[in-house]
Amino acid sequence: MLTKLSIQNFVIIKNIEIEFRHGLNIIIGETGSGKSIVIEALMLLFGDKASPDFVRKDSTKAIIEANFILDKNSILLQSLFAADFDIENNEIIIRREIPMKGNSRCFINDTPISLAQLRDYCKNLVDFHGQNEHQSLLDKEKQIEILDNLLQNKLVRPDYFACFQKYQNAIAELQNLSSKKKYYLQQSDLFSMQIEEIDNISPQLDEDIQIENELKILDNYEFLFINCNDFTQLIENDQYSVKNNLHECEKKLNELCKFDSVFEPYINELKTAIISINEAANFIKSYKNNIIFNPNRIEELRERSLKINRLKKKHGSIEEILELRKKLASEIEIVEHYDDNISKLEKNIVDIRHELSILALNLHNQRKKVAEYLEQKVVEKLAELGIENSIFEVHISNNVIDENNFSYLSAPSVSLYNKCVRAMPTGIDNIEFFISTNKGEKTEPLSVVASGGEISRIMLAMKSIIAEADKTPILIFDEIDTGISGRIAQKVGIAMKELSNYHQIIAITHLPQIAAIGSNNILISKIESANSVATIAKQLDNETKVIEIAKMLSGENLSDAAIESAKKLIFIN
Repeated sequence: MLTKLSIQNFVIIKNIEIEFRHGLNIIIGETGSGKSIVIEALMLLFGDKASPDFVRKDSTKAIIEANFILDKNSILLQSLFAADFDIENNEIIIRREIPMKGNSRCFINDTPISLAQLRDYCKNLVDFHGQNEHQSLLDKEKQIEILDNLLQNKLVRPDYFACFQKYQNAIAELQNLSSKKKYYLQQSDLFSMQIEEIDNISPQLDEDIQIENELKILDNYEFLFINCNDFTQLIENDQYSVKNNLHECEKKLNELCKFDSVFEPYINELKTAIISINEAANFIKSYKNNIIFNPNRIEELRERSLKINRLKKKHGSIEEILELRKKLASEIEIVEHYDDNISKLEKNIVDIRHELSILALNLHNQRKKVAEYLEQKVVEKLAELGIENSIFEVHISNNVIDENNFSYLSAPSVSLYNKCVRAMPTGIDNIEFFISTNKGEKTEPLSVVASGGEISRIMLAMKSIIAEADKTPILIFDEIDTGISGRIAQKVGIAMKELSNYHQIIAITHLPQIAAIGSNNILISKIESANSVATIAKQLDNETKVIEIAKMLSGENLSDAAIESAKKLIFIN
């Protein structure tokens, strides 16, 4: 639910703040007061394209900010939690800043996000309905969504889609393997030669480092031997060697301890030093004795290093060479078992296609049942909304493919009633709504026949029917009452009121019959001064609501009759 909207320096709006509530929120005001600007600000907040022209002339930046409290199970809230947004009490704040220069900036709870992310997050938050480009009801994909919202088994379409993706992936794998057959056959000899080259040398991981270390030792044999020998002499092979001197020091300390115990800890320190010196001497002697000057070994290592370096120059590090060898072996295996692999993939596609056909038929049959229900309910609802004698039809068709030209490498397809039918991500069905709103006329596509006022009522009928299934929390109606009379307006208002039991409704209206039904009314008005124009918003209480609806009935010159009529409208509703 949208709880608060703040708009600063946007078009003619200097600074307004509007509170919204549960149920039916009605925005009223004279033509040109800025009602549509408020809706336009909301749409920008949800991801519409921004322009510097939206920034108020005396400002450098426009800011639109809205507070929402979301249901804990809402798709948006779960998405934000998964993305580690900082959220408390299920409340989020969406903000968009539009500068005079540069790109706009978007935030959710003060965390910067991209415009694409904003659109993605908000797609499940709001559904906008207006008179022109926002009439999503005319979109065939939207019509499929409306029909599928009524499916009793909510898993039937996701199950189909998961299988469809599996089918597409299997086809892509087969296409990839088939397209590379010539390449594999041409390259197999080269692959074999490269493997043979690697195997002839058979480098081991880190072998180049080990060779380098061993050569360093062998090349410096004389230096190492002399220095090891000198070390040994200094430690133990002389009358004044380190070892002898340390033993003499130990004797002196023992003598000193006879007279003062403070020397005792240092005896242990000295003994430890003697042990360490002995260990070092033994290691050096062992190392010296194992140094063997071997010119043949040096030559062998140098030749080995040369071969490995040549291989490294071609293919990179030893790790990369070994990885290449593994990849080449895999490629050769593909060549050797190419026909078998193709057969396995084709069989897998046949199996998946059979599974997809069953799921597609199930989805198709359930849609047919739902279509009959929707056709009946829409006609009933339209009669309530003043469109009597209407005929509403859901046309379901399929794209049949000539089976003689069918190929696993062509577009995905399924078998339906012994026919080959094209499969799509949404199923095998083309869905289109047809309608006749006048007695005796044949039905035609909704996008061709319906007028603006009729589209508004058809959309309301649809929304009313699927209200419980539709999870979109906020619905925005921008002057959908255009072209309808006062009697029909009251019916439209009642339908909107009923719809507000399932969604938060925000609607702009010019009709008092609809305004009277609102549970929260906001008046948008314009204040003009010598140098500027500003739009302001005012929350109406019961008294001011009566006055404003009376003005909508009779104009600025209020009469007692207009006030009484306004009260009756509000009371009746």
